[in-house]
Amino acid sequence: MNLTIEGLEQKTAQFSKIHGQFGIPLVEALSPKMPAKVTFEGKAFEMGSSDVAEAFDPFEDGFSIPRSWAQGCLGWIWCQWLSKATGRTIQKEVEFVVERGMEMQEKSENQNYRCLHDLWLLNCAILASGDGQLKKLASSVIDSNGDKRKPLNNGELFSAAWCGMLKYWILGDAKKAAEQYEIAGVANREEISRAAPKSLVAKWLAGDWKSFAGEQRKDFKTLWERAKKDEAVISKDENEVVIVFNRIPLPGRGWCWSHNGLAMLAHRRGVEIATDSFWLPAHALTCVG
Repeated sequence: MNLTIEGLEQKTAQFSKIHGQFGIPLVEALSPKMPAKVTFEGKAFEMGSSDVAEAFDPFEDGFSIPRSWAQGCLGWIWCQWLSKATGRTIQKEVEFVVERGMEMQEKSENQNYRCLHDLWLLNCAILASGDGQLKKLASSVIDSNGDKRKPLNNGELFSAAWCGMLKYWILGDAKKAAEQYEIAGVANREEISRAAPKSLVAKWLAGDWKSFAGEQRKDFKTLWERAKKDEAVISKDENEVVIVFNRIPLPGRGWCWSHNGLAMLAHRRGVEIATDSFWLPAHALTCVG
């Protein structure tokens, strides 16, 4: 069956330039877009003044902006899979985003949005980074204990614990991974962050790969049904499916990134996983070793 995706090229550019800020160093990406004159604490400054630079705190909002970069990177990876870009082409760009995210981890004392940032960034690395960078990032991301402060049960704890589950699975501690998932299972989840179904995670943690592939197919079916409800699928017959990409919500909520993260980790270990022409194209399997 042929798959036609309207707006794929535009979405690719949007995820890389607007959401992902690809190729832009941390200090530049966090710099304010200032008018000719700004006022700070009742005092006027000319744009570009060193006084303004000294007064501005790029980490005031914590990981709020970098969290969006990580979500944009997830969307960009998906677009690259659908466009059948080479693994090296994808990895080069993702490695930059991941390194910038780790730089943010080191420099920001403000932990706001850190949990979701680390979760999305780790999934970017799972989907596209080399093994060395993936393990390096896994060592630096948070778990349910947080970093500098405990995560709040307002979505933070869920993201932190899910991140911890992936962290310890990557680092080879299956027991700790399962413990983190137990914490995630009773924590409140952020609506902007789609989680993989519990049944799929259970099969993944148990290493029941035949059943895991079956649960994947169930989730793909659910996603197709939702896409039809959102009117993203505008035409479908036995020969072709036409999708309007712009009608799919942003990747954090609109894509099965958490499902795919589990699947691609299994694939990295030689497990045969299920794929889908749109949600997890078979081309993705050629993009990691």
